[in-house]
Amino acid sequence: MKEKLCPNCKLPMNKNPALNAISHDGKTKICSICGQIESLEKMGAIGQAEGLRIGQRRSQAALYGLDEKGNPKLPKEKSSGGA
Repeated sequence: MKEKLCPNCKLPMNKNPALNAISHDGKTKICSICGQIESLEKMGAIGQAEGLRIGQRRSQAALYGLDEKGNPKLPKEKSSGGA
């Protein structure tokens, strides 16, 4: 079975759905780190959220490698065919 990726950061989500988060939109299932980032940003704790984002980018780079500009090569989203 293929790992489910977080729609925000494209990192693997936890296999146990109880350890993942629901986005503040109330619909989207996201990883717990993205959930923490959303909450910190909503509270105005931008510095702490940025620290988590740096950790995410390092994980993305380790998992996917870097492009010619030094950014993580994230997987492309598959088109669902609808608008």
